[in-house]
Amino acid sequence: MNEEVSKQIADLEARVSKLEQMIIGSDPAKSVSAPKRAQVSVVEFLREKKPSTAVDKALVFAVYHENQTGKDVFNTEDLLSLWRQAKEIPPVNINDLINKNIKKGFVAEEKTEKGQKKSWYVTTSGSDTVNKSFQK
Repeated sequence: MNEEVSKQIADLEARVSKLEQMIIGSDPAKSVSAPKRAQVSVVEFLREKKPSTAVDKALVFAVYHENQTGKDVFNTEDLLSLWRQAKEIPPVNINDLINKNIKKGFVAEEKTEKGQKKSWYVTTSGSDTVNKSFQK
């Protein structure tokens, strides 16, 4: 019985070793890896959506922020950061752009503040407009 147990242990160790090699990737052909989510840069997203005005760009950046962070609330700092990442000249008055999107019904004010700053969220119609690349 000792021999049988030793044989089973050796067999199990070999199987575990094989699985570890597959996970670690010592054999690329058999390597198991988690699927990677294709990430789109802010510049690519901006080009894809083709905003024609600064108001539209603010909305695109808000939707991008929501998609990339998974957070549906944004503030002015979030948008200005994306503006800089895209190597675009930041607007002088970002609040004006947000207010114009509020008037269009694309953005709404969040009741709770984010980091002691006023915050907003993109509405369904705002997301739809960006996803359709501002087509009427």
